[in-house]
Amino acid sequence: MEEAVSLLRPEQEPATARTSLARRSGSLASTVVTLLALACHAGFAFAQLTGSSQTKPFQPMAAGLFQATIDARVNFTTNGFLTPAFVAYRLATCMGAETDCDAETQDIDVCSTLSCGRTQLSKPVLQFSYAFSLRDLWAMPCGIEARECDRPRDGRAAALFLFLASFVWPHLKLVCLLFAFHAPLAARTRRTINHALAALGKWSFADVLVLSVMMGVLNLHVDHGLDGDVARPFAPALLSYLPSAVLSSADLRAHVDARLHISGMPGMYAFCVAVVASLLLGVLVEVLDARGAGASAAAATPAAATVSSATAASAAATAAAAPPPDAAATAATDGGPRGGARRMVPSTVSTRRLRARQLGHAALVACTLAALVGSVRAPLFSRRVTGSLPALLAAQGVRFDGDYSVLQLHALVVAEGGLNHLMAATFVALLVVGPVLRCCSLLWLLLAAPSCMSLRARRLLHGWSRHCSVFFAMEVMLVAVPLIALTFGPTSRHLLTPHSFAPCVALNAQFETPTCLEVEVSATRSAGFWLMGATVALYLLTGFDGSPTHRFVHAQLYPPPKAKEPPVAAAFAGPRGPSTLELPCNV
Repeated sequence: MEEAVSLLRPEQEPATARTSLARRSGSLASTVVTLLALACHAGFAFAQLTGSSQTKPFQPMAAGLFQATIDARVNFTTNGFLTPAFVAYRLATCMGAETDCDAETQDIDVCSTLSCGRTQLSKPVLQFSYAFSLRDLWAMPCGIEARECDRPRDGRAAALFLFLASFVWPHLKLVCLLFAFHAPLAARTRRTINHALAALGKWSFADVLVLSVMMGVLNLHVDHGLDGDVARPFAPALLSYLPSAVLSSADLRAHVDARLHISGMPGMYAFCVAVVASLLLGVLVEVLDARGAGASAAAATPAAATVSSATAASAAATAAAAPPPDAAATAATDGGPRGGARRMVPSTVSTRRLRARQLGHAALVACTLAALVGSVRAPLFSRRVTGSLPALLAAQGVRFDGDYSVLQLHALVVAEGGLNHLMAATFVALLVVGPVLRCCSLLWLLLAAPSCMSLRARRLLHGWSRHCSVFFAMEVMLVAVPLIALTFGPTSRHLLTPHSFAPCVALNAQFETPTCLEVEVSATRSAGFWLMGATVALYLLTGFDGSPTHRFVHAQLYPPPKAKEPPVAAAFAGPRGPSTLELPCNV
């Protein structure tokens, strides 16, 4: 027999005097919530204020959001005229110099390179702080170093978006959350504030999204053999004095295994932790609020039970005293053996309407899940790499253009290892795990749960399913994608410059271009972008707190109190009959 539970809706709980949720939850819960909010403030402030604006020449910062690094390993061999020339240069320049062939340096050491026949390089070429990112976007496309600029400032919309979403909003959300927790408010007012903060809190995730996309798209890898013509710009101290007619492409052969990649820094790690902690803090406050409301409802249950018993006894007495129904009236209502078509009784009509609505909501949720899976698997970003360095490598058959999906971007962030797993986990939690759990739990509640779970268990699953909707950031990604595509190219020009990468001087002169490397990203024409838009549109109908599907499930689990349970609620929450649409528990 199913356990007895209150049929009161959360919004129909008994009215109580205005009181502080912190006072009602106890000193321990109040202390935990306050300390967590202050810790989130500190994490956001550390990410936003540490580091300094990047200036020329390049100087590494102790803290910031992320850094771009070149890791390279070059092995080479010489032939012909170049062999004695290198020997003579080494004897004249490196006499008595100590060499360590396994050392990893930030600049090419000529003596070690000549003595060992190989070199290893690991050099940071760019580090971004929050201040530099905003200044660079605000001044784009001219850059913060430009004295004059006649072109339109296309990056100001992106800079304003990041400033409001990732700088102002995280702190404002925490302030509002603490106000709703400590201030004496009515239950409905506090619940409205908590629901609004849960729906909008994910917008502080914008910075993590942008950086995760940058880490995936700006991962350029070269593993290729190069000849002497390509190697000339990378060793000007050795080869610049040799005329091109003397140096043939067969005199120098090199194999390069190099990678330009981006990794997070302490500021971004702190930001990831603060984003997830602030979302979980909102869930904790809602749980405390629901627990307090449940206690109030439990206190009012005995009185409600007394009224219900009296009403039931009165209805039973009235039914016993009433005369039996007239046979002619019954035949006119239900139809007799010769009465032709039999008319449906109201309960049958209500049950069929319930089945139709239930099936319709389940179909919408299934479509949402299918669009979600397609949006994370289909290509979202298209990368096109231009500049003097890609032009040089393109002559050797090396190209960097490609398409990337959300899952591929996540895999590239995971490949960075270390604390970058925090960013990867935050990225996949708000774009994949949270949305999938929300859709699957709704499908279970709509189709299989009534015959497999008690009413109390279904209500508990419904509550946690609603909390999963907090971890849905597809709409944030949908807004961020066009801004990323708009600003990515000008921002990527800072990765390799003559000040941070010396070969860019010779390369830019050789190919007559002012840019050594530029990565252009387009997304609005990709299948993943449109599937993501369809996912957000369907999620507005099914997954968001307050959506039609959410309200339908909520109405069946918390039916309005009546003297007699309506057929709709009975079909959903009561004993199962042959007309109820459901899946068996063993499916």
